[in-house]
Amino acid sequence: ALQLTPDAQHLRRLLLSLQHSPLRRLLPCGLHNLGNTCFLNSVLQPLFQVAPLMAYFLTGAYEQDINPHNPLGHKGVLAHHFAKLCRLVCSGRYAAVAPTEFRLVLASCCPLLADAGQHDAQETLMAILDGLHEDLNRVRTKPMVTMDAVGPEAQVASDCWHQHLRRNQSVVVDTFQGQLRSTIRCNRCDKVSVTFDPILEVALPVETPYDTNLSVMCLLRSISGHWVRYGCKVSKLSSLADVHSTLAHAASLGRQHMVLREVVHGRVCAGAGSSNKRVTAVPASAALVAYQLNPVEVPSVLLTVAQFLQTEGEGPQRHSLPFVTNVPLDVTVEALYQHLTGYVPQGLFTLALCNEEAQLCDCSGRTSSTPTPLEPGCVDFGFVLHRMGSNPIIGMIHTTSVPMEVVDDVSVGNCQAWEAQWKCKDAMTVQDCLQAFVEEEQLGDQDTWYCSQCQEHRSAFKQLKFFRLPRWLILHLKRFHSNGQKLQTPVIHPLKQLDLTPFMATPPPTRALYDLMAITDHHGASLHYGHYTSTVKQANTGEWHLFDDETVRPLS
Repeated sequence: ALQLTPDAQHLRRLLLSLQHSPLRRLLPCGLHNLGNTCFLNSVLQPLFQVAPLMAYFLTGAYEQDINPHNPLGHKGVLAHHFAKLCRLVCSGRYAAVAPTEFRLVLASCCPLLADAGQHDAQETLMAILDGLHEDLNRVRTKPMVTMDAVGPEAQVASDCWHQHLRRNQSVVVDTFQGQLRSTIRCNRCDKVSVTFDPILEVALPVETPYDTNLSVMCLLRSISGHWVRYGCKVSKLSSLADVHSTLAHAASLGRQHMVLREVVHGRVCAGAGSSNKRVTAVPASAALVAYQLNPVEVPSVLLTVAQFLQTEGEGPQRHSLPFVTNVPLDVTVEALYQHLTGYVPQGLFTLALCNEEAQLCDCSGRTSSTPTPLEPGCVDFGFVLHRMGSNPIIGMIHTTSVPMEVVDDVSVGNCQAWEAQWKCKDAMTVQDCLQAFVEEEQLGDQDTWYCSQCQEHRSAFKQLKFFRLPRWLILHLKRFHSNGQKLQTPVIHPLKQLDLTPFMATPPPTRALYDLMAITDHHGASLHYGHYTSTVKQANTGEWHLFDDETVRPLS
């Protein structure tokens, strides 16, 4: 949990209010282990140091907010027993107390915690806060609300938050809840959906992105003939169709205005842009090359142009990368020459027939060092296209070498820096985790999104960013895999002034700075066994203590 650094005026008001608060007598007090209840003790200790929460319960202010008629609540029973436990811990009479009654009440409110086994501390904390919220929800009758707000982003976010508050108002909302902006982009049609959702905690990835993602370098040939290299970060489970979508988005092109191909040994493999082939299955010898298409309003065909250089004695030899362009079905040879001068100056090349192996050939399709030329008036090119089928190829023979100049987009440097950052990383910072949290990711096959434009479920791209920050922020480090195994990567975090400004959707007027006040640690290699402790900063003294059930030790 992290405490928002308040401004000087708010801090002064808070300190003045605490002078007469029971919090000023708060001394470290342990909690007895009732048998596998370290998970409960480790999350209660940080809550005891949240000043506004403790003042609310210790002064009895919570009683006027008890909501006995909330069907989602527990008629105030959980809130009363939490307040009772707070009074015991803050009485100053005990070195440790047994949270027996609170444990029983919590188990009755959350049956998943009823057995005597080990449980997850994060799930326990969420169960406590959710239960307290429903017991203390100041909204007595929850109205029906709709989330169909339209307009400027800030206005939509404000409307969504207002709608949330119409149904949810409690000390938990006031203290711990914030708001995220969620942006989902279809990986086929690029339709974008933006929503604003309340959050009680933020689940941060601990696994390094390099373990699950990779960067892909793609060449894009524009209509003007320029080559640009782009870097794209995609999941290792992504398909070539997903790479196509990511690249089109990076190049500010519609998917329909660009095709993606694998080029292997100078040959273009058809259909990469619509392929479900995993990007990790692309051979090392292949280059991913994209081609911008011309806007045409008549039926057209994709034409592959293999490039050759005329040499003395050896005939035409492969030269540079092939490219793909779209031409009308009824294109003539004259029009084709004129079309291709947009790529290569006229007079520096001749066109010739190629077979399906992208080799120069004669009219019969046999490989030939003296291929059949395509000359205006000599060949019915419409007939040639028809004979070539769905993947027509022609040869472009250059009389002089044409240099291939490639310009790197800024995304190339970003991907290279990203790889260098993660490849050799033995530890992460909490800023690394936050950066991974806000980066665009692709949804998995089991978590698809329904695109209203495609009218299909898609493995869309999703990005989260903070829009409204809570006073006290709860960060959950996702260390456990679904099989229960634990990620042991160390995470380094600052004690003071963690800046969340770079991770917000809209920069706030002042920096969003947080100070660390508690850490709950799990010791062990698996979710199914181990031990929980908490390291907590005392609200009244600023001293740090290690809470290990009933044992409390000061830390220097």
